[in-house]
Amino acid sequence: MLGEIKGSKHLQSDVSWSWDSEIGLNFIQLGKLIQNAFVESFNGKFIDSCLNQHWFRSLEEARNTIKQRRQDYNGVRPQSSLSYQPLVYL
Repeated sequence: MLGEIKGSKHLQSDVSWSWDSEIGLNFIQLGKLIQNAFVESFNGKFIDSCLNQHWFRSLEEARNTIKQRRQDYNGVRPQSSLSYQPLVYL
């Protein structure tokens, strides 16, 4: 999606930045956007519930906030589909 969003001339700099920042990239086949549907759904919910609520000064601060949210989501927050038990109790 990087190439589609920003144009192919920016793709190499984005790939280099992600490599330097230790951020992995996953690619989908052209014309197969449904391969990305689950990720897009998750990303939208995650952005609304976590990233839009914070102003980050560094990538490290963002990573720490995401780590705390993951620990809360998986270890503390009850899941309605699991009879309101956190994931760690399974």
